[in-house]
Amino acid sequence: MSAVSELSTASLFDASSTVARAYPGEIAELVQRLRRCGIQVDETQGHGFPPDAQMHDRAAAVPAVVVSPRGEWGIVQTLTAMKDLDLYAKMPVSVKSGGHGYFNGATCSGIMVNLAHMADSRVDGDVLTLGPGDVDDEHHPELLYAMRGGAAAGVGVVSEIRLRVMDEPARATWRLTPLTRDQLRRCVANRAFARAASLPEDITLSFRFFFEPHDENPVCSLNIFSLLTVSETIEHLRRHLGAEVASLADDDAAAWSEKRLLDLRLLPASRALSADPGMLSELSSARLHDSPHVFWNSAMVRREMGSSFLETSSHWVRTDCDAMLPEIYARLEAVKHLPMRDRMYLLVVLGGGESLRRQRDCAMPLGRALARFEVHWDHEHEADECRAFAATVADVLRRHRDAGVDRPFRGDIWRPDQAYSEGDGLHAISRRFDRRRGRGPRDVRL
Repeated sequence: MSAVSELSTASLFDASSTVARAYPGEIAELVQRLRRCGIQVDETQGHGFPPDAQMHDRAAAVPAVVVSPRGEWGIVQTLTAMKDLDLYAKMPVSVKSGGHGYFNGATCSGIMVNLAHMADSRVDGDVLTLGPGDVDDEHHPELLYAMRGGAAAGVGVVSEIRLRVMDEPARATWRLTPLTRDQLRRCVANRAFARAASLPEDITLSFRFFFEPHDENPVCSLNIFSLLTVSETIEHLRRHLGAEVASLADDDAAAWSEKRLLDLRLLPASRALSADPGMLSELSSARLHDSPHVFWNSAMVRREMGSSFLETSSHWVRTDCDAMLPEIYARLEAVKHLPMRDRMYLLVVLGGGESLRRQRDCAMPLGRALARFEVHWDHEHEADECRAFAATVADVLRRHRDAGVDRPFRGDIWRPDQAYSEGDGLHAISRRFDRRRGRGPRDVRL
């Protein structure tokens, strides 16, 4: 068997490379070995994803091989084969998690382990089972710690998760209030965002910037979400934010909603899904990509949930970042006549509750406030303009970043420096459990 397959040499680790790729000869052996085990393997030659492994980002690197196991046994066979053939040292390897498949998991130009078929669930008593686990707070808690935050990629693939069912809150209360520019200035002058950090954990405040088709100028929406009643929520707003800011949200009782938590979660859903949430039982990655309007409302599909090219930027920011809000508005106002305006949003939100109480249990450093920007586009020729604009927005967010959080917010870990930080203990965990060739002890067994 030749060392390299038929294509000319190129770096497999460069996702942006347009040169024809070279694949190690062992890739053919991997494919044959897994197919003999009855495991689904798709050879793409870098030209396109299988339907159940699509990524939301049209510019995502297409793997040479997509392996789609249907159970833990198949995952074990896949990882064992890649280790035996020393493919970790020769090709990048990524894992795409189960679920809807929009932004979950990573891709690369080498091998993707696609867990879309692992999303079958069953109800066993009061436990929703996406699998039993050998790791919990009593057994190998260090692995559980490393998994929270995506910093345990070298340890293996999480194939099964057991969740605990919790009582649904009695209610969910919310109000989404579009602000005029003068009202936004009033919020900034009264330090509304900074003062909101003192609100009870049951109340979350955010500012969301976006464009509406019928409005030339950007929309800034002051969003309040609460688990308290409307009257209790308004009382806390008056006490913590002051009368001038609270007056923006207490002027019209009909503008508030007090319903089930499910109703809140279904705000971006299509009319059909909102009317019958049981439709979620038919959800799949392929269906969401092929028919997004079945599940999302038209505004969400147009802005962010339809297949697209995209650029994102997420930063932990200081809670006293009110001065950033008019800067964001001005950035969006500058592109109000460009096509990209309909496919972007920026959210600045305060965290709280369980996320802050569990910091010691989580490998991902958690800040108090998060700013996230997304811009999407449909045609490759728009990429330079959209990415250049995204860079100017990222500059604004970086100027207000929270220097006390020693790792940037990341849903996925792409580089070692994003996975490890000073004194967090993750290096030691990785050295103990990572059993890829030359990376850790071989006698470790769970």
